[in-house]
Amino acid sequence: MPSYQQYLRLTEEEREDFNDDRDAFHSALVIVDTAQVRRLHYLMKRRVKANARRAAGARAGIVLDGPPTVGKSTMVKLFAARHEIRLRRRHPERFEDRYESGGLLIDYTPVVYLSIPARATPKDLSVLLADYLGMVLARGATQTDITNQVLNLLADVGTELVIIDDVHFLDLSAKEGRVVNDHLKYIANKTAATFVYTGVDLKKSGLFLEGQASSRATQTSGRNTRHAVTKFGCSTDADKTEWAQTVKALEGSLVLFRHKPGQLVKLSA
Repeated sequence: MPSYQQYLRLTEEEREDFNDDRDAFHSALVIVDTAQVRRLHYLMKRRVKANARRAAGARAGIVLDGPPTVGKSTMVKLFAARHEIRLRRRHPERFEDRYESGGLLIDYTPVVYLSIPARATPKDLSVLLADYLGMVLARGATQTDITNQVLNLLADVGTELVIIDDVHFLDLSAKEGRVVNDHLKYIANKTAATFVYTGVDLKKSGLFLEGQASSRATQTSGRNTRHAVTKFGCSTDADKTEWAQTVKALEGSLVLFRHKPGQLVKLSA
């Protein structure tokens, strides 16, 4: 930031360019690590570590369930980015162009992120995974063919974290939920990765209930731990303090010349 007097001495074109840069910065702003973000990131990190050396088979996953616009997608993307950054720091050789693993030259892909479109089917899920991994699918390939190719490639490229966002867009009704759920479980069983799902109102969806079969519901609930993602509260002193701290963090990142620090925190109260 130049001083305000320096800003005034800029030419009209320079001020316009500078203000464009400020607008671009403000459009993204910063992501604040709230208490909820820290808690859920800790749980996801612990789950990834617990699954790292687990024998082949079912691995425990995490489900983030909450209403729209509470930051579930942002939260998992931030966790995924931090996870990969940590791996890049600890194992930079894996990200080199000619990294070799198991006798193959691979494009190391520790993190896979999918955003589910509306009314997606099990085959759509496999195709999305294939697209993310850059696979070229044969014309007329069946769901089984695609899924098996995806599973082989996930193993080859070292995937250890799979995030499936907006999972409520999968058809998880009583009729179709069992098919979708079985497909998700099959992929999770055959992949040495931790699965994290996000969605809206998943507690009542087929992801947990799977129709009317209580034994199936117990099996699914047992392997995927559901965590609620909630809005900011305002009923307790702790709620108000966290909100004020969040506003303060956002306010501190603003690139403004004549803004009085702390004003937004006062207004938020």
